Amino acid sequence: MSKPQPGIIPEKIHLVSANIFKANLDTSEAFLEKPRKALAFKFGIGKEIAHDISKGMARYRLFFTLNAQDEEEKPVGLKVEYGIEFHFHVENFKEFVKEGPGGEVQIDAALGATLLGTAYSTARGIILERTRGTYFDGVILPVIDPFKVLLEKQEGHK
Repeated sequence: MSKPQPGIIPEKIHLVSANIFKANLDTSEAFLEKPRKALAFKFGIGKEIAHDISKGMARYRLFFTLNAQDEEEKPVGLKVEYGIEFHFHVENFKEFVKEGPGGEVQIDAALGATLLGTAYSTARGIILERTRGTYFDGVILPVIDPFKVLLEKQEGHK
């Protein structure tokens, strides 16, 4: 008999810290000579996740790229990159851990997606505020499916 699926209890999840470790706004010379409103953005997201199960801790590093585009979806010479690290303490972390078929440690996807969703939504607010007063004019990141992002294999990030 397998152990029952644990439930997410929001009050047992604590965002301990959120730190920006990379912030880069790049404008090309051509854009500076003739600034124009970006009509769309090419959006990229990457992640690095680490856990310390014995301490109930999780670290989520999220990497964002936004490249402004014109009406023909061509780059306009305006790019922003952010890297933000989030540390969580989960009081009942061990309830979400099981041993996989090969003996490897597996963490319940619902917890992973909850933490990723919390980190991402916090990052959306940070990036919105940090891009106000720039040529990005307070960019709003798209809403995402945290399960999909969690399960995507990372080819590497820039």
